[in-house]
Amino acid sequence: MSLNPRPGERFLDVAGGTGDIAFRHRSSARGERRPDVTVCDINPAMLAVGRDRAVDRGLLQGLTWTTGDAENLPFPDRSFDGYTIAFGLRNVTDIDKALGEAHRVLKPGGRFYCLEFSKVTSAPIGRVYDAYSEPRPAVLRPHRRPRRRVLPLSAREHPPLPAAARAGRAHAQRRASPTSPGAT
Repeated sequence: MSLNPRPGERFLDVAGGTGDIAFRHRSSARGERRPDVTVCDINPAMLAVGRDRAVDRGLLQGLTWTTGDAENLPFPDRSFDGYTIAFGLRNVTDIDKALGEAHRVLKPGGRFYCLEFSKVTSAPIGRVYDAYSEPRPAVLRPHRRPRRRVLPLSAREHPPLPAAARAGRAHAQRRASPTSPGAT
């Protein structure tokens, strides 16, 4: 995925407490001017981890850390040129509401990026995915911490990709309809 941020743009990274995606926003820009990135996460402890990591990397400018809920973002309408959410949509209770908030805070023509895994529907691919995502014994990987199973386990709970995509399309159609309440 190429975000291709342009000078002066503002990005919002939702559920991005550790800062991983925000750091990529800042490093992917060419030239002197990098985009400003606001990291928003519902968990203040995760934001503290991200801030500490930013300080450790010397990333002291262009990053803002805000506690907030993806379903009720604490930002004005049309505030951002780009919105990213990586492995966070699965944790919201109302996906449609979170998508509505993403639409609300994006400027016209703004870019929405969602990185998410879902249930694997192919049995052979599912077996490979499960085998790959299984933690390896520390004996085989003594220099690394054991892998956590958070993504594979939460992927099993997340709606299948076609259902999640339908929900996103349905939300976009409702927002675009001039007869729907709150249409912009």
